[in-house]
Amino acid sequence: GQFGAGLVIRIQGMNRLGGVGGIGHGNVILGRLTAIPGIRVVTPADASEAGPLLRESIRLAQEHDEPVIFLEPIMELNTSFGYYQGKDARIPLGEAQVRQEGRDFVVLTYGNNVPLVEKAQEEWGKMGISATIINLRTLGVATDWATIVPWIEKLGKVMILETERKTGSAGADLSAGIAEHFFRLLDAPI
Repeated sequence: GQFGAGLVIRIQGMNRLGGVGGIGHGNVILGRLTAIPGIRVVTPADASEAGPLLRESIRLAQEHDEPVIFLEPIMELNTSFGYYQGKDARIPLGEAQVRQEGRDFVVLTYGNNVPLVEKAQEEWGKMGISATIINLRTLGVATDWATIVPWIEKLGKVMILETERKTGSAGADLSAGIAEHFFRLLDAPI
């Protein structure tokens, strides 16, 4: 805390190629980034979130000397449509979005996994299953526990969807945080 490192690093990736093709592809480094104290990791779910989240990342880096990794889910940004909200549009970092409210369990996810979960919910709905879907948007030190915990308390069941397949992943970090601090709220394993 004796000096600042205000910068934003943009990494394109999360394209479901399983790590083929360079840094950020297949989301292979996200768990390593979220484990570094003081670094905020931002992952927009679609094109409409990308601009406002990037603007807020730049503002945070400039005004508070905080480092931000902006991981762009390039496949989703290329296939989704967003609208221009204006040059002042911002989404506060550390503010998760409840994309859908459900009654059976909560799904925590981010980036290009959000539309995947929404498609899965269409199938679950045919079976009478209803999930609360939370788009985390930011991970690591900026995880929005204030939004997550009431849903864990209400539903007692948590699913974490990510593309990483390694220990030390962002999902493993989330799972560890839930198990460490909110275990008594769970009715079933994560």
